[in-house]
Amino acid sequence: MKIGLLNLDVGNIRSVYNVLKKISNNIELIDRVEEYDDKDVIFLAGVSSFDSQIHKLKEKNFYEMVKVEKNKKIVGICSGMQIMFSSSSEGKELGLNIFDESLKKFSQLPSTHIGWNKVFSKNENINDKEFYFCHSYYAPVNEKHTIAKCHNGVNFSCIVNKDNFFGIQFHPEKSGNNGLSILKSIINI
Repeated sequence: MKIGLLNLDVGNIRSVYNVLKKISNNIELIDRVEEYDDKDVIFLAGVSSFDSQIHKLKEKNFYEMVKVEKNKKIVGICSGMQIMFSSSSEGKELGLNIFDESLKKFSQLPSTHIGWNKVFSKNENINDKEFYFCHSYYAPVNEKHTIAKCHNGVNFSCIVNKDNFFGIQFHPEKSGNNGLSILKSIINI
């Protein structure tokens, strides 16, 4: 299985690359459209604002490719998950609209959800496990696509899935064995 990590020059690309290297030696940082086609799984990762990540996706000509992808598994991590939604109260750009909802800002103070937190899921391999979070905007829970949720003043989606698209709000690359297990599971589905 060939894994590609889109290099959008945002945030934590190197740490995501390093954790994916623990799963497979067949991983490549993708800088150009020509490097995209032969991959089975594509990762969108980053620590970035919604608009900035959308701009980078468009600037490198990946926006339309990812938006209409039907054959490859697309996995978004943190802001990579967030841009899979329609929009965000954080910015003005439109997202990929894989999930037809808008992200909201946490209303409690501090508004940034940072640190370890438990997630809840019907999936026993995920339920009641702790993962590392760092975000200020969240995706509402929607039973159609929410695989796992977390609580930070409000319940929110922390793992979502629709067809070949998977989103992870927490940072699996910073979540030790639990994070590694999630990544392996998604890659091998």
